[in-house]
Amino acid sequence: MVDINILEGWKVSKKINISGYILLLIIFFEILGTKLKAEEKCIMKGKWRSNEKATIEEIKRNTSISEERIKFIISKRIFGQLSVEFTCNEFTSHYEGNINRKKYKIIKKEGNFITIEYFDDTLGENTVDIIELDGDCYYVPIETYGFREVLCRVKD
Repeated sequence: MVDINILEGWKVSKKINISGYILLLIIFFEILGTKLKAEEKCIMKGKWRSNEKATIEEIKRNTSISEERIKFIISKRIFGQLSVEFTCNEFTSHYEGNINRKKYKIIKKEGNFITIEYFDDTLGENTVDIIELDGDCYYVPIETYGFREVLCRVKD
């Protein structure tokens, strides 16, 4: 118990149990933290689709790819075809008739950046990707070419 003088100069005091107060704060923040962790685990849940226009803008803005190469990419209609559906622990991608399903886990969330880990069949090992959320879209780095593909949430 600690004696706290509420109004200096007045002989009014109130005794509070500091350890009880601290314990209540700890319990409150543990409950809040558990809820936030559960929500963060499913932050990607839903359907997403590649946004061709936004991805082309990313290519123009963030790389040194020539205008000729950009025109070639646009002509091939590479972007805008991929769709991805996330659950809390799995994602399924659909691209040109190919369906790919993978288990994943979020290993870190810092601001708008989410680090996910999944097994890459091509490499034969776990892979870590950092994606950036921006409203109803997210960015996936295409490191080979130095730009990011934009995928946006599909509204049902």
